[in-house]
Amino acid sequence: IAGLAVFGSGYVIFFSTGRIGFSSTGIFNRVSIAAALGFAVSLLAGLGWLCTRLQKPLVRRRCFVTLVAGLCGAGFLINNALALAWASAWSRERMVLEEIQESLPALPSHSTVILQGVCPYVGPAIVYESNFDLASALQLTYGDPTLKADVATERLLIGQDGLRTQFYGFRSLHPYSRRLLLYDHEEKRVAFLSDMQAATRYLGG
Repeated sequence: IAGLAVFGSGYVIFFSTGRIGFSSTGIFNRVSIAAALGFAVSLLAGLGWLCTRLQKPLVRRRCFVTLVAGLCGAGFLINNALALAWASAWSRERMVLEEIQESLPALPSHSTVILQGVCPYVGPAIVYESNFDLASALQLTYGDPTLKADVATERLLIGQDGLRTQFYGFRSLHPYSRRLLLYDHEEKRVAFLSDMQAATRYLGG
């Protein structure tokens, strides 16, 4: 009961913000940090309860230790599998950044780069999925904190005044201009999205 109470308490504050989510990767896994302690306590309590079904005390103790060791081993394997995916994602991220820098050796300040044609994930690991990660990566690469970026996914909308994206409830508008650039990873092509016609031509719609 105590474990379930801690688990529920870890999530209850997020119901007031609408930012609750359940994921082993991405920004939503931060939501589970506090609740994870309650989940761990509940698991141990459940294993302990199962072991009480056995008659002999020595057998109960050995069974409990074995189950806990198995649970820890499973956690280790899961974390290792996730880590391998993140390592592959990092290599993909570096490759994409190098290609962008090769195609765009210099970017004017306050430019916005829209990335198209890159799978946002390697398994559960994130490559580039939104303006959060890609913009920061470009700012570090070019040494320019004014740069912006986003990723063309099925959530991208071509509007009259610019490109609109939505991710984790956050909405972004990228107005058309000569500083709004599209980098197509598959075609290795750069295009300027100065108006709605150009955006429709290169992004479809």
